[in-house]
Amino acid sequence: INSDGVWYNSIKDFSKNYKIKKDGKKINILYAGRILKQKGVTELVNSFNKLSNVYDDIYLHIAGDGNLLDTLKSETKNKKVKFYGKLNFDELCKLYSLADIFVYAPNWPEGLPTSVLEAGLMDCAVISSPQGGNKEVIDDGENGIMINNEEELTDAIKTLIDNPELRRTYSKQLKTKVLNNFEWSKTSEKILSDIKRGIKKYEK
Repeated sequence: INSDGVWYNSIKDFSKNYKIKKDGKKINILYAGRILKQKGVTELVNSFNKLSNVYDDIYLHIAGDGNLLDTLKSETKNKKVKFYGKLNFDELCKLYSLADIFVYAPNWPEGLPTSVLEAGLMDCAVISSPQGGNKEVIDDGENGIMINNEEELTDAIKTLIDNPELRRTYSKQLKTKVLNNFEWSKTSEKILSDIKRGIKKYEK
């Protein structure tokens, strides 16, 4: 079987249902996903702990469940880190609406994460890693930042904390890309077109 193209993971544009509430005075950093070693959550907490010694008004929000959650909660003494556990979609969207920076930087190959697309729709500046489908969404230095290790993650978060205009630029560019390339109405059109093209191809 030979591939004849790609149908990307996509999402419906729900952003119009939520009011964006970026604070401006404090920086909210968000992770949403499974709390597993390979998701890079430990590295995120480590980076945040370093930066919270330098910046007063930064906060880390971690949403999701997984086998690393209890360990992270017990080991994390920083009161600026909040663990939410598993949230329903509406609760998660309200967190997206508050978040300035979204971090999803797994250290293990995976598909195209829905959470990166959701964060992009909700005007978050995204930091990710070049694993799996992240490379299809994030263009490093254009609509987000790609990192490869904890040191780079710390530097990337610092860069976005220090540059509110860069955060706005990245979030705007990412939202445009998500709407143009990863929104279900566009994806469904491509699927239908590909199916019709395939039928004609094999009818010949």
